[in-house]
Amino acid sequence: MVQFKKIKNHYDSLIISGHAEFAKKGQDLVCAGISAIAFGALNGFNELAPNNFDIVVADNLITVSVVEQSETVEQLMNFTKYQFKTVYAQYPEYINIKVTEV
Repeated sequence: MVQFKKIKNHYDSLIISGHAEFAKKGQDLVCAGISAIAFGALNGFNELAPNNFDIVVADNLITVSVVEQSETVEQLMNFTKYQFKTVYAQYPEYINIKVTEV
């Protein structure tokens, strides 16, 4: 599950959890793709907006909270969302992407 939360049209958080269950552990290309996007995004967040995010990585769970809004934050989150949607377009039955607006 990939879940973005927006408040007043601005990104507030990103949660990535679970497994794709496309194949056995260690052979799951969908999970590998999502993980690659996730960790690439985290690296980008840390490099391009190091003070704007609070990031927690645990087993089967990544949480990203926006602590300071900026145009860079919006661009990074949008870019990350589009990357996830690219994988979703090929494997929609194995990925759930949700954008919640409050």
